[in-house]
Amino acid sequence: MSLAENTGGKQERISFTLFTKDKGILTKRMKLADGELVKDASECRMSKGRAETVTLAPAQFGAFLQGLKQNQAIAHGICRHSKALIFASTV
Repeated sequence: MSLAENTGGKQERISFTLFTKDKGILTKRMKLADGELVKDASECRMSKGRAETVTLAPAQFGAFLQGLKQNQAIAHGICRHSKALIFASTV
């Protein structure tokens, strides 16, 4: 059974949030050091950037992931706004 048959003839779509940081990387850095995996998430904080909802077919998801830049990350939730600017304020 094909995906279209399984969903009543409708093409299945997935939605998620794409975050893009204005300056710097938003990804974790991972490396092997002496046979141990070392993770560095110190630059993953985002104080300025944007978020947008992305909707695509599941078959497109792999290619989308491969096209992400170091200043981008995804989240499995979505916002009620299709696009939003992010600015962190200090109190």
